[in-house]
This record gives sequence, structure tokens and C-alpha cells, in this order.
Amino acid sequence: MIVMTGNKPTLALATVGTALVPETVRIVLGTVGNHLELQTVVAAPPLLYNFEPPQAGETYTWKQQFVPEGAYDAEFLKELEASGVRLQRKPKALALILRGTAALATIDAQTGIRHSVEDPVIIDFADAY
Repeated sequence: MIVMTGNKPTLALATVGTALVPETVRIVLGTVGNHLELQTVVAAPPLLYNFEPPQAGETYTWKQQFVPEGAYDAEFLKELEASGVRLQRKPKALALILRGTAALATIDAQTGIRHSVEDPVIIDFADAY
């Protein structure tokens, strides 16, 4: 994905893995929508795609959401569950597999300065020139 500001590219993003769509949305929202630092967005807990078919009474939209163990505050998870979101905790090792990875780079529209980031715990191939 390439995000343009006017006629200049300001964000380039490549994602791979099962959670390609939710991670892409999370990263674009965090960087472009909320103006967070690249490393902050990449280091945040991932959104995991539940690839399993819906259980009886579920739909593809309203099925259990996978959550990496220890990634979120217990109070936050309680609030989610109280609001009707059904959660299933997944071990951290499995969460890495379900997440996939993303590499992203920004180009400051004013200065041309480039920054890149990728979570080196998963794969390390992002580099800005």
C-alpha cells in the first residue's frame, strides 16, 4: 500500500501472513490516522485473524477474536468481553505465526527524510535509504 499526501508518497507498507488485512488497517490507522511513531505502531499488540470457520450461531463477522496472551491489560479484555466481544487467548508463539509481518517506511513530505521499521523479532528486512 502506498499512501499519498497531495502528489507525494508519504507511507509505503507491505504486509504478509494470515493477519495481512487487520494488520494493514491497524498500521495505517496508527500512522496516518493517529500520527503515531512507526516503532510504536509496530511494537503494539497485533490484530490476529481468526481463520477458523464460524461455530454454530456465529457469523464470519461475529466470531471469537484471537488475542495474544499477555499482550493486553486484563481490565481492557474484561471490558471487551463485557461489550459482547468473545475472545480466545493464543500463546505468543502462535500469535507470531498468525500475525505475519509488515515492513513500512515513511517519507516526510517537507524534508524528504525517510524512516523505516519492521519488527525484528519476526523478520528483519526493512531498511531506508
